[in-house]
Amino acid sequence: MNTRQLRGRPLPIVMLATLASVLALILAFISVPTASAETGSDRTADYVTSVNFTRSSGKRASEPLRSDEALTLSIDFSAKEFQDDPDKAVQPGDYLVFELPGWLHTVSKAVNLTDASGDVVLECENADDDHAVRCVFTDFVTKNSQDVGGHYDMLVYGVANEEITPWSFDIGPATVSVTSILDEDVIGDGVLPPVKNPNQPEVIQENNSKTGNFVGVASWTENLGIIRWSIVVNGTGGALKIIDEMEGPQTPFERSNTYDFERKEGTDIRVRTRADEDASGGTWEYVAHGGNATPLPADDWTIDWDDSKATIGIPATEKGKVYQINIYTQFPMDAFPNGSRVSNTARIDGVDFDSTITAKAMVGGYAYGRPGYGKIALTKNVVSGVGTVPAGFKGPLAGDRYSVNLHWVDPDGTVHDEIVKVTEGQADLDSLPEFLKGTEVTVTEQAPADTENYTWAAPVFEKEGGDSRVTISDDKQQAVMVVGDNRVSSLAIRNTYAPKTASFSVTKQVEGLDEADVRDMVFEFTYTCGETTGMLDVRAGETVQSPEFPVGTVCTVVEDRGSAEFDGYSLTVSPESSTVVVAVDDSDDLKVTNTYDGPPPVVDGSGWASSAGIPWLIPLVGSAALASVALLPLLSSGGSVATQGSSNTGPAATPTVPGAPAPGTHVEQSPNNQTEQPKEERRGGLLAETGANVLLLVLVAFFLMGLGLVMVRRRRS
Repeated sequence: MNTRQLRGRPLPIVMLATLASVLALILAFISVPTASAETGSDRTADYVTSVNFTRSSGKRASEPLRSDEALTLSIDFSAKEFQDDPDKAVQPGDYLVFELPGWLHTVSKAVNLTDASGDVVLECENADDDHAVRCVFTDFVTKNSQDVGGHYDMLVYGVANEEITPWSFDIGPATVSVTSILDEDVIGDGVLPPVKNPNQPEVIQENNSKTGNFVGVASWTENLGIIRWSIVVNGTGGALKIIDEMEGPQTPFERSNTYDFERKEGTDIRVRTRADEDASGGTWEYVAHGGNATPLPADDWTIDWDDSKATIGIPATEKGKVYQINIYTQFPMDAFPNGSRVSNTARIDGVDFDSTITAKAMVGGYAYGRPGYGKIALTKNVVSGVGTVPAGFKGPLAGDRYSVNLHWVDPDGTVHDEIVKVTEGQADLDSLPEFLKGTEVTVTEQAPADTENYTWAAPVFEKEGGDSRVTISDDKQQAVMVVGDNRVSSLAIRNTYAPKTASFSVTKQVEGLDEADVRDMVFEFTYTCGETTGMLDVRAGETVQSPEFPVGTVCTVVEDRGSAEFDGYSLTVSPESSTVVVAVDDSDDLKVTNTYDGPPPVVDGSGWASSAGIPWLIPLVGSAALASVALLPLLSSGGSVATQGSSNTGPAATPTVPGAPAPGTHVEQSPNNQTEQPKEERRGGLLAETGANVLLLVLVAFFLMGLGLVMVRRRRS
């Protein structure tokens, strides 16, 4: 239908069409199969361990099975075998199914299975038209995942007139055989309808008594357990008082009051007369039902209940009459497990009469489980990162405590972050919490804070042995520990400390030499730091750092004078030897100054002052001066001097000239002075000759000085 067609229709029709479309869409969604709400897995085949099939009545296998006879399937189950299996460990929502063949049915109600504290472990209900019971594990198993198991008593009845087939059936891995309770020929008869067995006559007892009959659960009991307590007393002609206190949660069976008997609050009283019975006796059935008993009118007796205690009074009894007081009690169908003993004591006129009966034909059972707890152990190992530490070094002390971070999440989602303290050198258990099994605990640690003397490396995690529950991160700085039941998972945390290290510096300063003189010089320093010795090469004006040493290390630094000597100069080193203490600040920096002292500068041929060549200049100038003095007499007189009037024959005294060599000293004379002049010319020309010879002496001296300077320059080049 398009828009144009809708325009021509009345509005109500359009609205109805729209609503019909929406309804059809909703129905379409409803008709689509949805995912089952079942979230758990069927664990019947895994957890059921045994099944026992019995006749609650205790009848023999040769007796036929009737539809009112209770049969009991006693089923045991356990999840313990799989509690460490990640795929089959019990989880909330997992379930067990106990299925019956078509000829058997269970009572119309199932019971929950609880532990000793009353906590529900499994919630059970009938299924498949009372041909099965299905029990689902509750959240109980989240915190109580260990040793989970239990027992279920499943009360079943045969379906009247049904054929007994098959002869066996399975409940989980267990096979139940019908031949264990019935003979084969009886099985062939099928399930027979009920019959009323007449009571056998009995002679009235002479003494008072107390008995009980555990009826259990039947179709007429509305899924309640029933007990009939019977007290037989002889009439005394006076009043009778009975106090009967019941065990457990027994209360009066109210439905019994609907019968057409003189019954009230779950109790009736019947009377028999001895004189009316023959030697064979009679029965306690009412006369109307073929027995010998008559009801005691309700107005002739009283009953009062106080919780589970009944007080019965008969104001007037008759001698020769016997009274049977029947008290019917009801209780939950799982109050008394099959096979348990139920006791009762009745006080009749101050005398106690006891009775104990065995529970049967009960539905129910029990379950159990416990929390799985485990622990983790943390061992702190503190090690030194160096082989030798300096004297007086203050490192971590034994007994120091270290902070470790733990992170985990409880099954209910509660997040925990806790810091625990562990002591170096021991596995710490007491200070650590206990964890539920399966809890994942993440362990981390921040490296301890550095101190003035030492520093810490990042912590390293190491698991002990091959514990598969401990996983170490790739950087070894985190661990995840999965807690096991009743187990201790161990983890070692290694912290490595080392003294803080630093270096000292050496700066070389040079005074007294030109930059060109020291450009290629390398000054060598020898240092001794503890047991370590080494060398540093430093150039003038440079600063060189030493290798790293632990803070506080004492170092001795000495300069090698051989590498610092400079020819012709004296050397002063300040300081000659230094002791430094390695520190992280600049307090250990060392500055060494070399001071060089030499001769005054001389002027070379270029006119510039220079101190180089001074050792050469001294001998040259000295030689020139000596030569000038030696030549002075020769240059001034031309030869030896003679006294007037003397002759050249024979020895004569030889006068000395100041500054001339001593006698016997060989003096080489210049060739220019070898020609002897006439005496007259020597005397007449003495002043003139002397003046000319002094000029020559000065020239010779300057010649020798120039020669020396040339040699010095050649040496420097």
